[in-house]
Order: sequence, then C-alpha cells, then structure tokens
Amino acid sequence: MIDASLLMKEKHILVIANVSKRNNIISLLYSAAAFGFYPVIVGAPAIKSEGDLLLLEPRCSFSRFDTLVELRVWLDSKTIPLVGVEIMAEAVSLLDTSNAFPSCGMVALMPGNEGTGLSEHQKSVCNSFIYVPQYGHSTASLNVNVATTIIMQKYKAWWWGTRDRQVREEPS
Repeated sequence: MIDASLLMKEKHILVIANVSKRNNIISLLYSAAAFGFYPVIVGAPAIKSEGDLLLLEPRCSFSRFDTLVELRVWLDSKTIPLVGVEIMAEAVSLLDTSNAFPSCGMVALMPGNEGTGLSEHQKSVCNSFIYVPQYGHSTASLNVNVATTIIMQKYKAWWWGTRDRQVREEPS
C-alpha cells in the first residue's frame, strides 16, 4: 500500500507498471524523486525485491501494489485520476495544458512499456491519456524515462503556477 504521509508531501504519483528494463525502472524512480512524484510499482518482475534497489538513495522510497486493479481501487478512493502516457488518438498533447492535466490537483501518471507502450489492461484502468508531441519523422518513440520526465516537469511547472498564485517556489 501507499505510505499516506509521503503521498501527502508529494501529492503526485508515478505508477511504474509493465516497464521491463531494470535500468528504466531505476531511472524512473530517480526522476520521480527529482520532480516530487511518489513512485508506486505495480507487479514489476524486473525488480524482485527492494534489495535489488540498494543502490538507490533513501529519498527514492516507493510503494507497491500487486495489480493494477488494486491500484485503481485505491486511486478511486482518493479521487486521484490515472493518466496514461501514450501516443494514441485520444491522448491530449502535453502542450495543451488546459486539457492535458486534471484540475483536481493530484494526479497519477503511468508510462507505457519501452517497446509496446501501454497494454490494453493498462489503458482500461486509465482516466485519460497524454503524449509528448514529436517533430521528427524517423520515429514516434522516446525513451520511457525521457518522455515521463518531460511530462513530470511540465506538470509540476503547470501545477505550481496554477495551484496558488502566492506560492512562487516549491518549499524544500
């Protein structure tokens, strides 16, 4: 389950599910810490135990759920929308901040797999989708950590700019 005290401090969640490469999981954990997102690992066969992550600093703590359904029930109980990171027809561009981010204040972001994107099951538990627009024609893919980090940075800039006009910088 999620450590509620950490969640209340961070206010945003990064869901790591179906990411198969251990290095990508570790990079996502570091990026989540850098941008004030609380990481939640769902399943994650690439990470057998917390002992596999001894190289992480203590600030990179995380919680686990066994299944996406359990996570979805928990998110629903807290009224936290789950936003999938995926290039697809119904996804909103990251540049469209008025529609890309939920107005409720809290959000859970879930990137897709490095090669196959979000699975159909992952898509079925998401409330909405967001993507990073790309301008080249050679590929429609960014590294999962790169795309997710871009979205976390843009989200936090939007969130801090809209949540309280008197707050000019995030407290340490």
